[in-house]
Amino acid sequence: MKSTLPNELAEIALKEKSIPELVNWEYIQSEFTVGDSRFDLLLGNKNNEKLLLEVKNVNYAEGDTAYFPDAVTKRGKKHVEELLELKENSDYKTALLFIVQRDDINKLRPNFEVDPEFAKTLRKAKNAGLKILVYKTSVSLKKIILDKRIKLEI
Repeated sequence: MKSTLPNELAEIALKEKSIPELVNWEYIQSEFTVGDSRFDLLLGNKNNEKLLLEVKNVNYAEGDTAYFPDAVTKRGKKHVEELLELKENSDYKTALLFIVQRDDINKLRPNFEVDPEFAKTLRKAKNAGLKILVYKTSVSLKKIILDKRIKLEI
């Protein structure tokens, strides 16, 4: 699987308005820096608000459940913490988008066994109101697209 594909899919989906929760947001740029951190996408809306969107690639699954991460991710934990901090203490809106590069998945769970610190941080962020979206892809020999939203179970 191509590791940069989720960011490319997210950018295309945003431009094509195929993520219902983000249709009122316009793509501004990739790799946007705030402080010491770089976020995957910066979006804007008609009210001159800015949204930082971090995209996470998910490919590990058991049965119909995807798990993130598949290895310890200090960087991923840091991103979630920073998104929550910016949501609560800045003018930025923030969101996290998990893209599951599989079409046989119905839900995503944090991988407490592999990285309990990330899983706890994600749970805290969700409980604090961080917008978290999870989409699976539809894969064929001709194309891969964001298919539909699936649920996050924490």
